[in-house]
Amino acid sequence: MESLFKIRTGLPYWVNHILVALAIGLVMGQGFLYGAMFYAGREFSDWEKLGYFDHKGFWAPVISSVIAQIVWEFNGLA
Repeated sequence: MESLFKIRTGLPYWVNHILVALAIGLVMGQGFLYGAMFYAGREFSDWEKLGYFDHKGFWAPVISSVIAQIVWEFNGLA
């Protein structure tokens, strides 16, 4: 399961987090906020385990998922 989140795209890791968060939102079918919640929980648990907070790994997928959800809602796609 760990290898699922280690996508080798040649992009910075936080861009990969954005792609995975948006994919989670599309697969769940209920909205992009599922991807934001996944990464919020993941980063907070990593913070507890590792002792430091990864701001790029948190804010990049959360902000992009919230923006995608807003665009989705206002375009009547939901």
